[in-house]
Amino acid sequence: MFHFRIKKGVYHSFMRKKEHRQRTPNGERLAAFRKAAGFSQADLAEALKIPQRTLAFYELDADHVPSNILEPFSRIFKISIEEILGIEASSSKRGPKSKMDHQLEQIAELPKSEQKKLLPVIEAFVAQYAKSS
Repeated sequence: MFHFRIKKGVYHSFMRKKEHRQRTPNGERLAAFRKAAGFSQADLAEALKIPQRTLAFYELDADHVPSNILEPFSRIFKISIEEILGIEASSSKRGPKSKMDHQLEQIAELPKSEQKKLLPVIEAFVAQYAKSS
C-alpha cells in the first residue's frame, strides 16, 4: 500500500484542474430556454424523465439534441422543434426581399425611442386603409 504526503498548497500533476469548457451551440440554446422559463436542471430533467446528469451533458457537450427529448421539450416550453434545433423558419415567399422588407428590417434595428416615433404614423396609415377597405 502506498501513502502519499501532499503538502498544503502544492500542485501535483495528478491534481488536474477541470478545464473550462464552452457549451456547444445546441447546449447553449437548451440552457437558455431552460433558464428563461425559470427551470433548474433538476426540475427540467424530472419533467423530461431523464437523469439530471444527462441533461447537464446535453447542455454542455452534446453536438446534437437527442430525438427522445425534442417533443417533450417542445411541449414543456411551448416552442417549435425548429426553434430547439436552431433552424430558422423559412419564408414561404421566394425570391429577393422586397423594398418594404428591407425598410422594416432597418426600422427594427433603430433604437426603441426612434421606433416609437414611427408608430403613430404607421398606425394612422393602417387605420386609414382599414376605413377605405
